[in-house]
Amino acid sequence: ASSTCHTRARRTRPETRAAPFVEPDGVLSLQTALAAALRNSPRLEGFDWQVRADEARALQAGLLPNPTVGVEGENLAGSGDFNGYDAAETTVFLGQLVQLGGKRAKRRRVAMLDRELSGWDYEAARLDVLTETTQRFVAALAARERLALAGETLRVARESLDATRARVRAGAASSIEEARSEVSVATMEVEQTRREVELDAARKALASSWAGQPRFTTLHGQLDEVRPLPSLDRISEALEENPDLARWASEVSRREAASDLARAGAIPDVTAGLGVRHFNDTDDAALVFGIEVPLPLFDRNQGARRAAQADANRARAMARATRLEVSRSLIASHSTALAAFENSRAFEERVLPQAKAAYLRTQDAYRRGLFRLVDVLDSQRILFDARTEYVNALERYHMARAELERLTGMPLDELEGRRN
Repeated sequence: ASSTCHTRARRTRPETRAAPFVEPDGVLSLQTALAAALRNSPRLEGFDWQVRADEARALQAGLLPNPTVGVEGENLAGSGDFNGYDAAETTVFLGQLVQLGGKRAKRRRVAMLDRELSGWDYEAARLDVLTETTQRFVAALAARERLALAGETLRVARESLDATRARVRAGAASSIEEARSEVSVATMEVEQTRREVELDAARKALASSWAGQPRFTTLHGQLDEVRPLPSLDRISEALEENPDLARWASEVSRREAASDLARAGAIPDVTAGLGVRHFNDTDDAALVFGIEVPLPLFDRNQGARRAAQADANRARAMARATRLEVSRSLIASHSTALAAFENSRAFEERVLPQAKAAYLRTQDAYRRGLFRLVDVLDSQRILFDARTEYVNALERYHMARAELERLTGMPLDELEGRRN
C-alpha cells in the first residue's frame, strides 16, 4: 500500500460540496479511496455546519447591546391640581448599556477561539477518516492476498490428490493416503470459502468509509511495498503537527480568555439615558439625563472567576496528559511497525525461500517413493503457514505505519524528505 497522503494539519474550514458525490468504481487506488472518504464521510458531514455556527456566535459576541427607548408619564389622573392631564409631565428617553472592562472584545475573543478549536477538531476527524480508510484499504489488500494464497494452496492440494489417486491405481500408495489427500482438499476448500467471506466483508468495510457500496472491481496496490521507518526520535519531533496536541494550545488560550472575561465581569456596567420631558401646564420642555451604576456589594462575579481559573488550570493539565498519551501511542505504534518490518524482511529473505525449497524437495522425493504423503502434507502446511504469516506481518506493518502518520499528521515519506 502506498502512503496515506495526509496533508499537514491546518485549521481549515471544511470544503463545501459543489457537485453530487459519485461512488468510485472500476480499479480502486488508495488515493481514490481517500478522496472519496473525505468527500462523503458521515463523520465529516456536520463539521461545516459546526464551523458556520461558531462563526455566527463570534459575530454575535462582537455586537453592541441594543439601545432602549422608554416613555414615562407623571402627575396625571390625580386629585386637586393634578386632576386630568393639565399638570402632566411626559418624558421620552433613550438608554444605552455601556459595557466596561473590555467585555465585548473579550467575549469575541472567546468565541473566535471556539471557532479555532472547531477547526482543530475538524482536522483531527479528517486525519481519523484518512487513517481508518487507509487501514481498511490495507485490510482489503491483505484479505485479497489471503484468498489468492488459499486458492493457490487448494490448487496444489488438488494436484496432489490427483497424483495420489494415480499412485493408488498403480499400487504404489494405499487408500489411506488418498483419504488424507481428500481431507487436505476439503480443508482448503473450507479455507477458501472463509477467505472469500473475509474479502467481501473487507470490501464492504472499505466502502463504508464513504457511506457507499463496494462498486469497485479490483484494488490497485501491493502489500509487499515496505520501506524502512524513520527513527523514533525523528518521528517524535513531528508530533507538533498532531491536531490532538495542537488544539490544546488553542484550548488553553480559550480558557485564559474566558478567565479574562470572568475578571472583567467584576467591573459593573453603566446604563446611561438621555431624554426630553414635556410639562403640560406650561407647554415647556427640558432635557433629562440619567445614569445607573450597580453597586458590587454582593456579586462581584467571584464564583465565575474562580471557575474560569480552574478551567484554565485543568486545560493545562489535560494538555500535558494528552502529550504523554500521544507519546506512548507513538512508541507502541513505532515498535509494532518496526517489528512487522523486520518480520516481513525475514520471511521474504529466509523463511519463505527455505519453506518453498523444503516443500519442493519433499514433493519430489514423494514422487520417487522416498517420502510418505504425510511428509508432503506437513511441508505444504508449513509453507502455507509461512506465507500466511508473511501477509500478516505486511498487514501489521502498514496498519502501524498508518497510525504513525495519524500521530504525526503527515506522511512518513514527507518526514524523511524534511530531514534531507
